[in-house]
Amino acid sequence: MRIWFLAFLLFFTLPLFPADSGTWWKWSLLTMAGSNAADTASSLRCQSSPDVHEANPLYGQFNARAVSIKAGLVGGQAAVQWLIVRKARKLKRFFSVLNFGQSAAPAWAAVHNMEVCK
Repeated sequence: MRIWFLAFLLFFTLPLFPADSGTWWKWSLLTMAGSNAADTASSLRCQSSPDVHEANPLYGQFNARAVSIKAGLVGGQAAVQWLIVRKARKLKRFFSVLNFGQSAAPAWAAVHNMEVCK
């Protein structure tokens, strides 16, 4: 039930705004960072469970290395978007939709991890 509610919220937060507005783009970056942070925290919490392992082979065992990879990917994406948006302001709408969409998977993973590691 919570997953459908989360999907409902993410779907209806898709931006309907002027292309030159940067507010939604900043909120989408915050949403992307927050959902990845929640996924990271829930994955670290699940490490103490003996029957649970990280499903993503890029991370292997979820430890400091995996946290730095995840933070580097999210931070790198935000930095590249910022560099692009400085020159092409009309891409803020595209990046907003992209970021809100990318926030769904880590948010789902965080909810799933919390249910698995009760």
